[in-house]
Amino acid sequence: PPRHHPSVADPLYPPPGDELERSRSSAYIGDEDGDLCVFAAAKEKKLLNEVNMGAPILSTPVVANGTLYISTQTHLYAVSEGAKPEEKQK
Repeated sequence: PPRHHPSVADPLYPPPGDELERSRSSAYIGDEDGDLCVFAAAKEKKLLNEVNMGAPILSTPVVANGTLYISTQTHLYAVSEGAKPEEKQK
């Protein structure tokens, strides 16, 4: 399992605002080591955060309907403001 899970507490998810503004304010880039890098969308390169997802990220993270979707080789993560983790079934 990943050492760190993305959460709203991390600067993984941009500040509140409409979806278009969120998608313009950050660039999400994953790599084969499982690192998800979040960069400010600006002329100068500015790394906002880096999270290891525990498995390779081979696709582009996507923002849709106010949710950030990150697909690793083993899991699909959906990160949204105010979201709470699902309880595990017994």
